[in-house]
Amino acid sequence: MVEIDRKRARAIRSKQRYDDLKAMGICVQCAKRARIQGNAMCPICRGKAQKRARDRYVKRKNQQLCHVCGLSPTANGGVYCESCLTHRRNNDRNRRARYRAERRCYMCGNAAEEGRTLCPGCYGRDSTYHRRRPDINRAKRARRRTREAGNKGDASAEQIAARIEYYGGLCYLCGRPYEHIDHVIPVTRGGSNWPANLRPICAEHNRTKGNKVLLEFLPEVA
Repeated sequence: MVEIDRKRARAIRSKQRYDDLKAMGICVQCAKRARIQGNAMCPICRGKAQKRARDRYVKRKNQQLCHVCGLSPTANGGVYCESCLTHRRNNDRNRRARYRAERRCYMCGNAAEEGRTLCPGCYGRDSTYHRRRPDINRAKRARRRTREAGNKGDASAEQIAARIEYYGGLCYLCGRPYEHIDHVIPVTRGGSNWPANLRPICAEHNRTKGNKVLLEFLPEVA
């Protein structure tokens, strides 16, 4: 009981020190240099913290351990174990619901723009960020769909780009310029996300193909 009280008192003192240093504009890590605007640490301490986090992430990823707890194996080829993934999803869902009810931006907590869930600053940064990396976002969406369906396979943005280049940037069914990436065996029917199951396809054929396999769809193309 005494040990618990000591830990609680230590935590309260640490929180008080953190709040005081942050209010004074001083780095909460070294308590010597001015902190970055919008961050609790100075550039030097932040760089060290980011390097430690990257090294820890790479080490746990190579060992196939959960990125958060570092104890349990990862689930479905991701970076979290089942327990941490469920906990993270629940926290995100509850936070978004709370911020939506309070009309606050779910990324920074500031007042959200009318009719949106983001503030003007975050909306601009988020849109620019996603526009600059369409290949990576496409790979992430395909990976997420496959993982949620419980299927296997993982294709990086570079591997998807190689598949597009292999077909000359054209739809593999009609030869028109590609617009989407097709899972030849649909994810809903057990298709993997390995590069061999991915091919470029035009928007028209992607919509009409739906969740059909090639043997079912090719007579319609002909």
